[in-house]
Amino acid sequence: MFAEQGANNVVTGIDAEGLIQRLLLFDHCIIASVWLKDIQRLLRIVDPDAMCELLDGGAMSLYIDSATGGEIGQTRSQLNLTGNTTRLKDNEFNFVTIKGQDDPERVNKAIDELYKTDGISPAKAKRVAERVEGLMLEPRGLITLSEAYKAFYAELRTPESTALKNIVAWKLHRLGAKPKGIHLTVEEFAPEDFRVHSNLTTRFGLSPQKTRQILLKSLLELFSVYSRTAHMREFNCILGIEEDEEPAWNLKADALYRAFAHEPHFRERQFLRVAKIAGLGERRLSENGKIDLDRLMRLRRSDDLATFRTWLRSSESKTDKEIRERVTNLRAKIGNFMADTVAGKVLRIVITNSPVAVPNPVVSFPLGFVLSALDSFLLERLLPRDAILSVLVKEYPAICKDGLS
Repeated sequence: MFAEQGANNVVTGIDAEGLIQRLLLFDHCIIASVWLKDIQRLLRIVDPDAMCELLDGGAMSLYIDSATGGEIGQTRSQLNLTGNTTRLKDNEFNFVTIKGQDDPERVNKAIDELYKTDGISPAKAKRVAERVEGLMLEPRGLITLSEAYKAFYAELRTPESTALKNIVAWKLHRLGAKPKGIHLTVEEFAPEDFRVHSNLTTRFGLSPQKTRQILLKSLLELFSVYSRTAHMREFNCILGIEEDEEPAWNLKADALYRAFAHEPHFRERQFLRVAKIAGLGERRLSENGKIDLDRLMRLRRSDDLATFRTWLRSSESKTDKEIRERVTNLRAKIGNFMADTVAGKVLRIVITNSPVAVPNPVVSFPLGFVLSALDSFLLERLLPRDAILSVLVKEYPAICKDGLS
């Protein structure tokens, strides 16, 4: 865009110098116009005949589309919507495409007003308006944003993604806080409703409102990366970015670079560090060793591995002491023993069928119901199973059937 906008998106001026630079540097420019108000201003400071020649030479196309992305999680209960209209909490977000009404009529009206530009003879204004109308690209915002949301949601649903965390950390740094030790995860608790769990309030002393503001701006900036990428793909062009969106682009580009160049080695180093702290050493398989591929494939399909990968990514910011406490936790070991081993299951049966577990005959609860509830209590509350410990201490050594180096 080269329109300068004020309150309520009213065009207050144009970046004429920026437009000149783009026309010098690129063979063809697509102008994202604000209902042609910017073109009217341009028409008043150029020779209309020269502008017609410029347009005839294929230097510019014009594009008007009111479709944009937005977040309505705390306002949708007040709107006349169908489906899920529950008001979301401060750390919950729902994104939608916002589209103006009667856009074709508004475009026609904007072209009619271009014909009547003040200070320009009607004949010259008509010649410019006819060319502008002929160069107007089809609005593709709904299709383009749909593609952007697919990629954006895929990012939020990826447990290993760090893009949002990096953007939030940058914002904390701008506030003067050291973002070390930041924890942030995203949960899709309903279709396309996302809940962000973070320690911004507890660790950094931010109010719930400030926390929401940072999370919302970070999410929208991350979405802008995918929105602009989708537009570039749709129009086969390079798209400029606003200054406040630049950090998100840089962080995302840096994350991509690290993913291609460093991530495999980074993950291996982190795994070896954690394994060493857990007392596993560095495992080396000799030619006579065995690999249990069946077990490896089962683990790759498991939720435990997804949880472990997410935790491993966050382990970079953890001290050796914190990691040691996690991977040597006695309660977690007992929980895994109770949940995963034959002996543990037998022990659960013994406990749940012991005399103290039998309900009072006066209370009319089915025995099976009580025993099932007790078993669930043992596994979920008293001795919960630990996926991190299961992958690191149980599954990994069992896959690599060889001694430690």
